[in-house]
Amino acid sequence: MTTNWKSIPAPGSYADLYAHYGDPRTPNFEATYIVTHAHEVGGHMVNIACHVAIEDRLHLVFADLIASGHIGLLHTFDGSFVVRTIRGASNPSLHSWGLAMDFNAATNRLGATPTMPAEVVAAFKAHGFVWGGDFNHRKDGMHFQFTQPHTI
Repeated sequence: MTTNWKSIPAPGSYADLYAHYGDPRTPNFEATYIVTHAHEVGGHMVNIACHVAIEDRLHLVFADLIASGHIGLLHTFDGSFVVRTIRGASNPSLHSWGLAMDFNAATNRLGATPTMPAEVVAAFKAHGFVWGGDFNHRKDGMHFQFTQPHTI
């Protein structure tokens, strides 16, 4: 059975994640939910693993960055799908579901003042992503995630 991911809202809680996006601790999670596609970052093609629910959105982000001539503002791809907890916390990271990814980490360190170009932030936000530079708590300027704002 194919899921219509456009009919499922962005997660707003861990209950939403487990109910609609699967449990990353299960043995078949990666084979069932994670897809990998090549995208241009830093002038090279990199493989970005993400949840199938955001596959189309991610393609649109990159298409927008290419069409606007801003793809060159992404210098490095620094990770996406990996089952782990949030740094310094016990809750699972959205990276565990393949719903988060990091770019330009060298100039956007966790907790530092974000320097992600506004054009990159706008492209991700236009397709439903939340930027870690907008977090109320610890800023994470390298981080983009598919979730409802100010929830997880």
